[in-house]
Amino acid sequence: MDMPMIFHAPYSLGRSDTAATVIPPVRMLHAFKEAGYRPYVIAGTGRQRQRRLQQLRQEIKNGTPFAFAYSESATTPSAFADRSNFPLHLQLDRDIFHTIADAQIPSGVFYHDVDWMFPHYIESLPLPSLTAPLMRALYRRDIDTYNRYVDTVFVPSLGYVPYIKGLEVDNVVALPPGMTPPPGMTPAPTPEPKLAATSSLNLLYVGPVGGSGYEILTLLQAVAQVPQCHLVICTHEGQDRTLLAAADQLPNVTVQVASQTELPQYYAQADICMLFMQPDEYRAFAAPNRLFEYLQYGCPVIASADTYAGDYVTSKGVGWVIPYDCMELVALLIQLLTHRDGVRVKSQAARTLAAGSTWVSRAHEVAKVLGSPKTWGNS
Repeated sequence: MDMPMIFHAPYSLGRSDTAATVIPPVRMLHAFKEAGYRPYVIAGTGRQRQRRLQQLRQEIKNGTPFAFAYSESATTPSAFADRSNFPLHLQLDRDIFHTIADAQIPSGVFYHDVDWMFPHYIESLPLPSLTAPLMRALYRRDIDTYNRYVDTVFVPSLGYVPYIKGLEVDNVVALPPGMTPPPGMTPAPTPEPKLAATSSLNLLYVGPVGGSGYEILTLLQAVAQVPQCHLVICTHEGQDRTLLAAADQLPNVTVQVASQTELPQYYAQADICMLFMQPDEYRAFAAPNRLFEYLQYGCPVIASADTYAGDYVTSKGVGWVIPYDCMELVALLIQLLTHRDGVRVKSQAARTLAAGSTWVSRAHEVAKVLGSPKTWGNS
């Protein structure tokens, strides 16, 4: 097909494919190529984006038939997304969207995060009383740009919508993360069981430990009561040392400091992955990337009730959802140790889901949503 489309990101896509904020945009860019599109990329520093915008205007003038434009927002305001940060490019990305709208090219933006609406975001800023008003003003400026020039806003889940204050774009579409099943992992009807004929169960938790929202003490307390289970915690440097030290004292818990590229070996050994986290307002709607990473490796998930992850696991049949309670988890683990076929069934469901929820299928969904030009009235 080789149909031209526009791919925009207000930052560089060439920094590191292992950077958490860069992985999804890079995978979407590759997915559009695999789906048969020829992306015209507007990304990089402010100067690079300015140059690409000038070239885009020439392409439009020459009649290049762009099918649609797709943008990946930053987790910071677009004016701060450039690695150098200064000078701020307040108008540049608005000009990009304005140019696309004037050409009547249907466009959509994937809005990544609404952390800035929550108190923990303010607490994370230096000199919050001074910087928070500025940053929030810049976030609102981005939303105003979308209201003026964008046809569709994609979000990880529709639960994000009430938190994107001021958003007036009519078409908002849920677009969960894609998955990249490892080579050789197919949804065969009768897969080789990952569980050996032993009396143990291998659990895996990947992510931060301690701090706001990542308290895993209840998980540790439950695992300590089920010695037949072995929990591996994969995290990175700079985590809660007290909590990790407590984990290291448990004979059936192993703590590993691992990079993103080292994780596949741990997924290969895992029977079940853990998203057993304290429910809160944010987790009720936030779609954690780690959930989809777990599933793409064919790992069923234990998730907490009253969270987006729990709702997703229930709706797809790819794991178990229980209240966030130590004894509830203890009871479930004991049950799974004695009903091992149930783990294999959930693993198979995860494999099947991953095979049908790839980044390429996500790119096709975007193309379907943005498939027809719209009339622009806010330019």
